[in-house]
Amino acid sequence: MADSRFVDRQKILKFIGSVPFAAEDKQKWQAALEENEVDEELLNDLHNKLMEIPQDKFSGGWMKLKYSMDLKKFIDEWRMHNASRQFKHGR
Repeated sequence: MADSRFVDRQKILKFIGSVPFAAEDKQKWQAALEENEVDEELLNDLHNKLMEIPQDKFSGGWMKLKYSMDLKKFIDEWRMHNASRQFKHGR
């Protein structure tokens, strides 16, 4: 079975590449993801930077909302995955 951290990392890298973040922020996050797992600090930083981007940087009026919803989904998946580690999965 594939490691779910790999999938999370790949989803976040793809997300970072698709959103019009500043180039230095993209490089910083990509380097952090190459060295470490996805963590709450990174996800919160992504959210804060996404909310700071002016609406006119997006191709459509709804794109900022779409990216915000996508990021919310990633955050929820990450939290559920970490919460599931708290429970014993055997009998």
